[in-house]
Amino acid sequence: MAPRPADFQSVNLHVRNARFSARVVHVRGTETTLAVPRGVPAAARPLPAEAEMSFEHDRQIVMLSGTLLGGDDVSARFRIDDAVAPRELRRFVRLNCTLPILVTPLTDDGSEAGPQETMQTVDISAGGVLLDR
Repeated sequence: MAPRPADFQSVNLHVRNARFSARVVHVRGTETTLAVPRGVPAAARPLPAEAEMSFEHDRQIVMLSGTLLGGDDVSARFRIDDAVAPRELRRFVRLNCTLPILVTPLTDDGSEAGPQETMQTVDISAGGVLLDR
């Protein structure tokens, strides 16, 4: 089981484009009640919303993925959806697939700079392709 924050511990939350701090009021199972003195920022709304909570445990940073649920003006609830997990930073999903591809080296002005080479794709996404020679 992943570490959980302790009562009265300060935690950091990342929801949509908002980053803010809160204090743990109560932890019960996978749900943590939080005090948010300045309220949930407008950039984090509407709730519920996917969120990440980070905090220090035994001098290590722990990050939990979950859902920030609504509360009142000064509180919210965080439900852990999975254990410790890094936040996905890629903009596009990568698909693992092996396809043959012909690659032609080009100069800066776009003219051919050498002979074509046959390579294999490793994965493909809307943002590009990873090749293996």
